[in-house]
Amino acid sequence: MEGDPFDVALDHVVAERLADGWDPDDPLLRVNLISLAHETGRHAFHYTWLPTLRGTWKRQ
Repeated sequence: MEGDPFDVALDHVVAERLADGWDPDDPLLRVNLISLAHETGRHAFHYTWLPTLRGTWKRQ
């Protein structure tokens, strides 16, 4: 539903992302990407989608 917040990633996932070099200000840092994929009918999130998703996020 439009306007609903994204599910939040677990703390250990956020910590792993930061350790992997994610920017602490990345708007996707705390988003549960698996839940996002499931909401779109996918079984998994492919990290190759991140650049497109970030680009879409920045345009809004």
